[in-house]
Amino acid sequence: MKNRTYILITAVIVLFATGMLTASTTDIWMVASADDFARGKMENVTILSTGQLAPGMGTSRIEVEEISIWSAVVSPQGASYIGTGNKGVVYRVKDNSVEKAFETGEAVVTSLVWGGDTLYAGTIPGGRIYAWKQGAEPKLVADLDVDYIWDMIYHTGLKKVIIGTGPEGKILSMTSAGETAVFFDSNESHILSLAEGADQSIFAGTSMRGVLFEFSSQGNVLNTWDLNDNEVRALSFHNGSLYIAANTIKSYERDLYFMEEGAMQDRSQLAHLLAARISQLGAGDEAVEKSFQELFDINLYRLTSAKDMHRILGIPSRYACDLGVDKDNVIYIATGDEGELWAATEPNLGWVMMDLKESQILSVGIHGQALTHVATANAAAIYKAQAKAAESAQFTSEVKDTGFRSQWGQIEWKSTGAIEIVTRTGNHSIPDATWSDWSEPLTESGSRITSPSARFIQFRVQWKQASKAKVDWIRLAYINENQRPRMEKLVTAQLRDGMPSTKGLPQIKEEYYAQRLKEVQGKVRIQWQAIDPDGDTLVYWLYYRREGDKEWVIINPKEPVRESLNYYDLSSIIHMKTSKEKRGLSDIAHDWSISNLADGWYMIKVVASDELDNAVNQKKVWKETGPILIDNRKPEIADLTPAGELKWTGRAKDSTSHIARIEYNLDGEKWEILRAKDGIYDNNEEEFRIELKNVMPGEHVLTVRALDEGGNIGMRQVGFTQK
Repeated sequence: MKNRTYILITAVIVLFATGMLTASTTDIWMVASADDFARGKMENVTILSTGQLAPGMGTSRIEVEEISIWSAVVSPQGASYIGTGNKGVVYRVKDNSVEKAFETGEAVVTSLVWGGDTLYAGTIPGGRIYAWKQGAEPKLVADLDVDYIWDMIYHTGLKKVIIGTGPEGKILSMTSAGETAVFFDSNESHILSLAEGADQSIFAGTSMRGVLFEFSSQGNVLNTWDLNDNEVRALSFHNGSLYIAANTIKSYERDLYFMEEGAMQDRSQLAHLLAARISQLGAGDEAVEKSFQELFDINLYRLTSAKDMHRILGIPSRYACDLGVDKDNVIYIATGDEGELWAATEPNLGWVMMDLKESQILSVGIHGQALTHVATANAAAIYKAQAKAAESAQFTSEVKDTGFRSQWGQIEWKSTGAIEIVTRTGNHSIPDATWSDWSEPLTESGSRITSPSARFIQFRVQWKQASKAKVDWIRLAYINENQRPRMEKLVTAQLRDGMPSTKGLPQIKEEYYAQRLKEVQGKVRIQWQAIDPDGDTLVYWLYYRREGDKEWVIINPKEPVRESLNYYDLSSIIHMKTSKEKRGLSDIAHDWSISNLADGWYMIKVVASDELDNAVNQKKVWKETGPILIDNRKPEIADLTPAGELKWTGRAKDSTSHIARIEYNLDGEKWEILRAKDGIYDNNEEEFRIELKNVMPGEHVLTVRALDEGGNIGMRQVGFTQK
C-alpha cells in the first residue's frame, strides 16, 4: 500500500508539471477498504477482518407476516421459536416455513425463554408473562406491576425465571407456578439484559447509565462496572467469559436519549421515538435530521473469569440489538438501522457478516455453539444460517456521482479467484427506469466499461458458483466531459478611486499619498470572479473596444492573466480541485495601463478559458462591462484670482471628465481638500474658494491642484506677500 501511495503522489506531481490536471486527466474511483465496501449492498457476502470482500455463509430467508420479530429462542430439542409484534404471536420455525404456536393477546413478545418443557413469553405493555407447553393453551402465569419486560433467563440453580424490567429498574424472580419476588431493586431505569455466569451468578445490564451488575444467586451484589456507555443492550456468557454489547449515544446528542420515563425504549421503536424527539429539539426552524444508527456507537467488551474487563471492538455509527458467541469465540452482533450482522474476534477485528435488506436485526440465534439464525424487523423475517457457503453471492456498490457526464475507461480489480463485474449508468442519483441495463459480465481485470456515458455509475461483483474468491479492491477510470467556466462580478475602477483622504493626516501619510498617487495615474483596475466546475486552471484574455468601434483590441496579447499556483506545496497540489471548489469564486484583478489611449468611452471584455487543461474541446466564457470613461488630459486651474485679504477664487475644468477633487497647500505644507462651490464634484468644471488664516508676514506660495476622473493632475501656483 505504501508503494501504491508513492506512485499516485508521483503521478499527481507529473500531471501538474505538464499542465494536464483535472478535465483532461482521468479520475479514478477506487473501492478498497472495509468502509468502502460497507457503503454498498451485500447479498450473501461478507467483509472480512482483513478488509476483503468474500462470499459469506449460505442463508435461507423465511418471511413472517408480522411487523417485527422481537425475540427468538431455540428449544432444547433444537426447534426455533420467535416472538413478534404488534400482535403478540409466538411462532415455531419449521423447515422453511413458520407455524403459529400460540397467541398472547398482548402487543409485543419482547422475551422468550425455556424452562424445562415450558416456554415463557414476556410481553409489553403491561408486563405480563405467559407459559406454554407443546399441545396446550398458553397460560397467564404472572401479571407484574411493571410497564416493560426487557429480558428473561431461566436460572439453572434456582429453577426460576429471572426477569429484567423497567422503568424502575427491578430484577424479579418467578417460580414455575408464577410466584414472583423482587430479586434486586436497582437505582437504574431499565434492566435491559441478563445472563447466567459461572457459579450460578447473574449478570444484569442497565440503561440509562450503562451499569453492569453481578449478583450471587441469593441476590447479593458481587461486582459493579460502570462502562461509561448509555445502555448495556445484550449479554452472552460463553466459555467462562461474559461478552457485552453496549451502546453509547454521541456526546452532542446525549440529551435526546434521556427522555421521560414513560417513553417506550425498545429494540425497534426507539428509532422512531428518537427521531420525533430530535425534531422537537431542532435549532430555530430547522429540525435535526439524523439516521438512528448515527446517534450511537457500539462498544463490545469481554469480562474474563479473573474479572478483567477489556474492550474488544468499537463499531461507530451502529446500534447493537443482540449478540451471541459460537464455539470458535466468534462474536456476532445484531445491529440497526442498516440490518447488518457484524462478526468480531480478538484482538480488535470486526467485519460485516451479513447485510440484509431489512432495517434491523433484533436477535441472534446460537444453538450447539453455532450460529443458527438471525431475526429481523421492518420487515419480519428469519434468516437460517447454513454450514455451506452461499450458492450465489453478489456485492452492489454505492452509486458514484462523478459530478458531470463522464466517459468511462477500464475497470480493474484484484482478487484471489474468478469473479464477474457488471456496470450500469444513469443521470439520476437513484437508479430508476432511465438508467441503462446491467452490462454484459466483465471477467478480466482491465476490461473496458461498456455502459453509456452518464453522470452516475454503479458496479456489481458476482461470484460464480462455488467460487471462494476474495476481492481486495476494485477501481474504475472515468473522465468528465469538459464544463464551461463561470464568470461573475466583472467590475472596473480608476485606481484613484481608492485614494485615501489626507485631511488631518501627518506628513508621513502625505508622503504615502503622493507615492500612491504617482502609482495609480493612468491605470484602470479590472476585477472579476470566475470558477471552473471541473476545477480546471483558468486563464484570462482581456479586451477593450472604444464606443462606436466594432472590433475588440486585446489588452494582454503576449501572456494571459492567471491565478498563481505554488507547485512546491504538495498538499495544495493534491487537494487543489477540492479546495478550489470549496472556496468558490475567486477574485482576480488586472491593472490596465491607459496612458496611450485616446480620451473617450470604452467597453471592457474578459474571456475565461480552460485551454491549459484541455487539448481539445476547450471551453470559454466571457463577460462585458462598461462603458467607462478614459481621460488622459490634465485638468486646468483657471481664473485663480485674489478675492480679498488671504482669499482666492478660481475654477478647475477638464475637457473630457468630471473634476473629482481640488486641493491646496501653502508653502509646500500638507494638502487640504477644498469643497466644491455647489457642494458636490459632479461636473467638468467646478468653482472653488480659498480662505487662508493665521499666515505669518513674509513671502508665500499658494499651490492649487485638481484631479479629474482619469486620475490626471493639473496644478497652478501663485505667490503673495503677507504684511
